[in-house]
Amino acid sequence: MSLLSLKEHDTNMDLQTELLISEARRRTGLDDFGDPWFREPLEVLLRSMREEAALNATGRQIQGERILTGLVNRLRIRDFVNRNPGIRDEPVDVGCVIVGLGRSGSTLLQRLLAAAEGATAVYWWETLNPVPLPGEVPGQAEQRREIARAAVAAMLEAAPDLLSIHPMDAFAADEEVMLLEQSFVSSAPESFMNVPSYARWMEQADQGPAYRELREVLQALTLQDSSRRQKKWILKTPQHLSALPALTEVFPEASIVMPHRDPVQTVVSWCSLVDTLSAPNTDRLDRRCIGAHWSRRLARNLADFMATRDRLGERRFIDIRYAELRSDPVAVGMRVLAVIGLAADSANQARLAAWMAANSRDTRPMHVYAADEFGLSEAELREQFVAYRARHMHEDAH
Repeated sequence: MSLLSLKEHDTNMDLQTELLISEARRRTGLDDFGDPWFREPLEVLLRSMREEAALNATGRQIQGERILTGLVNRLRIRDFVNRNPGIRDEPVDVGCVIVGLGRSGSTLLQRLLAAAEGATAVYWWETLNPVPLPGEVPGQAEQRREIARAAVAAMLEAAPDLLSIHPMDAFAADEEVMLLEQSFVSSAPESFMNVPSYARWMEQADQGPAYRELREVLQALTLQDSSRRQKKWILKTPQHLSALPALTEVFPEASIVMPHRDPVQTVVSWCSLVDTLSAPNTDRLDRRCIGAHWSRRLARNLADFMATRDRLGERRFIDIRYAELRSDPVAVGMRVLAVIGLAADSANQARLAAWMAANSRDTRPMHVYAADEFGLSEAELREQFVAYRARHMHEDAH
């Protein structure tokens, strides 16, 4: 049953909280969502989607289904936890959290580090369905993996340019943002549609509950794969940059890895990704709006990053230069492994080198974009990010 069939093409009805909650309960046969704290962000998001996003019929269906996926997973996760109370004792040792701006090499770095012996990460197929499906035999997640493979294929068919921007792979390490999206406290909606009132709400929100739920999901994944009990998690998503107080409270042991790439390049590249993700969802795509929103949003994120760094102290942070990551990624990876307490030995060096050899950027098409497409200019971006560039991009800031 599609979302649209709930009430034909009526946006104000399709994207109503109670309707979607009822549909999630119908799909799962489950009732318990746990702590109702999530209803506030959900209602703010849905109101913004109805009133501001200018979604077309495809967008209403796609984004409505994303909401339903989050609600369905909330029900299934709560059911899984209730049936496995020992989950709360599962260890979660986060070695590091990569927090750089999107388009700063963070995907490369996460997947490289996850290839090391003693490391683990969330895989894309797990973000789609983090707990077993009904009737699933423990240790046999083939159905969930196939669902993810088909989903990636569908995404690439709908947006062929996506592969040139992000190396989509259902079975590779990927961002936890889809897990945070199930709490409805996430930057993901802003990447798919114009939801300015939700974005403003997010800037002031306490993200602590969402990160505590993220930790619980990592425990659920560990329960399903006991080998993770002896491994360090490598987490990554640009979302974390906007949530450092919550992140560092929930994962106090984690090092914070910051890949530094000049925002003059990353902001425009990120806008191009948002353009690709948003295009199917609306007939009124406004690239200048994308540019204005994300340049301001990312400038705020970096200002918050610098303030949090000053408060926490330098010892929690590992700085990575984008140029160094591109020129000698294995050396960068080995340096991070040593800091976070994983073996920086010849065996792991060989594992990282083998991963790089099998994952060359040359196998993907080039990503092409220009600042003026989004109403931006290099001069304005240099000024907007002047404080960050002066502090962390010394050779480029003047």
